[in-house]
Amino acid sequence: MKLFAFALVSLSLALVSQSSVSFAAGHAHHTAQHTADKKTIMVHHGKLMLGIGTRPAALHAMVMNKTDTDIRLIGAESPSFERMELHTHETANGMMRMVQVDSYDIAAGATLKMQHGGDHLMGFGYKGQNGDTVEVSLRFNNGSTAKFTVTAEARQKHKGHSGMPHHGH
Repeated sequence: MKLFAFALVSLSLALVSQSSVSFAAGHAHHTAQHTADKKTIMVHHGKLMLGIGTRPAALHAMVMNKTDTDIRLIGAESPSFERMELHTHETANGMMRMVQVDSYDIAAGATLKMQHGGDHLMGFGYKGQNGDTVEVSLRFNNGSTAKFTVTAEARQKHKGHSGMPHHGH
């Protein structure tokens, strides 16, 4: 009996590791509710802010690990960008700066909050226009992917705390 239970758990984990999720982030609350009981990876509240001029775009979203296994987000791709990178902000000597990272850990049952001033995706070499629907695919260390769409939004110029134009995201 113990061997059977172990085999069943192993098969379940193997199936979860090969899973793929696809829905529109930020505009698919009803889709997310229908899949919330499944052991999967879900993406909610996606927002893509285009860079000003040739500056890179920033993508924020909530990535929910509904599986029973810790996972690691290791990459992102989109046909609308030449490349996408994982970034975060760190503070050193009182100065906050953005740095590229290799991955984000997401514990079983936890949510990664990609947001302004924290972990986020950067999109370089945007090939579309403001208002376009952009497909994004997230890659995880277990071989699974999560695909979702966001609408490209123009970023407005604004002033930073110093009164100088803010060129970050």
